[in-house]
Amino acid sequence: MTFTHAHCERRVVALMATRGLGVKLAAQALREPVKTVLVAVIDGHDRLVQTIERSEFSSVLNVLMSGDEAEANEVRGLQLLADRGGDNVTSRPVASRYGFSSHSRVRPALVRLQGRGLVDQRDGSWYIVDPLFAEWLRRASPQTVSTY
Repeated sequence: MTFTHAHCERRVVALMATRGLGVKLAAQALREPVKTVLVAVIDGHDRLVQTIERSEFSSVLNVLMSGDEAEANEVRGLQLLADRGGDNVTSRPVASRYGFSSHSRVRPALVRLQGRGLVDQRDGSWYIVDPLFAEWLRRASPQTVSTY
């Protein structure tokens, strides 16, 4: 199936509307040039990520943080993936930076997160399945202000 530019624009607008970004904004995006649509989508995405804190994402972290050390490692694993991406996640310096007691604890945490449907692995690289969740974690991370 081939998608035209107009078809892609309508899909983006439909996604905006279903993610709670407003029918008015979505309708405006259909009438505007592509650059305006992109600006509207970026603005809508930013507003959506900022309002998510009181929703399911914080609930996921609260459940994990209230558990045992293995679940705390899952939170560390999520933050690691959000900040750095999924390559070289078991290196000693990276594991230490994110609070793992040993680099050997990273992979089991990611496997448990995979079982929960929060992360997955493709071509040897781990990633957070929901890109909005990844962005929410990245924005909330104390690690993003420092360089690697």
